[in-house]
Amino acid sequence: MQGRAMLVACWALLLLALGPAQGAVPTRVQPDTSVQKQEKDLYIGAIFPINGTGGWLGGQGCLPAALMALEDVNAEPNLLPGYRMKMPYNDSQVRK
Repeated sequence: MQGRAMLVACWALLLLALGPAQGAVPTRVQPDTSVQKQEKDLYIGAIFPINGTGGWLGGQGCLPAALMALEDVNAEPNLLPGYRMKMPYNDSQVRK
């Protein structure tokens, strides 16, 4: 059951990061070419079970999945206009 809990936790992180966009209606945003706007950093901290002596082995896949989701969010200019998401992460080093 512990493995299922870790899977749910990983999915919850991804859904929190992408959740608001799932029900949004796509809109067109006209770029303002007169002024170069600098993007602001939006940080989401994360802890993943990458190494350790116990826990869920599938936890090692959470980090690559989260990084891929982060790339997708940052690549979509209409999703978070004016912001660039960054994700500092750490290894929880799960132990039994």
